[in-house]
Amino acid sequence: MSEILEKILMPLFLFAVLLPASIIDVRKRIIPNGFPLLLLFGGLADILYRIFWRRENPRECLFSALVGIAVAAAVCLICRLAIKDGIGMGDVKLLLALALYQRIPLFPAMLLLSSVLALITSSILFLQKKVNRASTLPFAPFLAAGAITAQTFGSILG
Repeated sequence: MSEILEKILMPLFLFAVLLPASIIDVRKRIIPNGFPLLLLFGGLADILYRIFWRRENPRECLFSALVGIAVAAAVCLICRLAIKDGIGMGDVKLLLALALYQRIPLFPAMLLLSSVLALITSSILFLQKKVNRASTLPFAPFLAAGAITAQTFGSILG
């Protein structure tokens, strides 16, 4: 049961939550609060599962989640302060919920993958003159791609 949960259900849950969030973000440039809340509850359920079912150390589970949230908060703060309109509040909420859901070490991998995908995509669009330096792109699709990739390959490799 544990293997099915980690290798199949957790990536599927991420896909089920992040796909509609990404579509809405692309179309309307907004991420409804329900999507980060679903991930928040999924992350809390995973912590409880690890503590009570798998008998993992509660301090380690909570510490990993808190470190992930702290890293996400720092990244969001830097983006908000350093770049005007660098990251929207919907992206901030989604990123914080993903930090709880994925914890360490998956969260930093997800953040790196998402950022690299966004950089490559924006560079291509810029070179094709479809966007300019003042343009913004919805970030939820990149977060979704990074999160699902990190979750899938992290659970397979781990």
